[in-house]
Amino acid sequence: MQDVLEAVQGLSSHMDEELADARAELWQEIGSVRKDMNQMKSDLITEIDRFVVLHQTLDVELVSLRARCDRTEARL
Repeated sequence: MQDVLEAVQGLSSHMDEELADARAELWQEIGSVRKDMNQMKSDLITEIDRFVVLHQTLDVELVSLRARCDRTEARL
């Protein structure tokens, strides 16, 4: 009976070590995923900002082109 108890205790301590290792690996993976997601968020915000600037530039160009067309039509 004592042998069985010792075997179970040994198995329990081994499983505790394995579980601790698995937890450490999981936290590393979570940290890596968070870092990747933060980078993706930053990249997305940068691209959105670029798109907004492009849109504003196109709006200015369109207003300029309309004014030029209006001046041309007024001459005719």
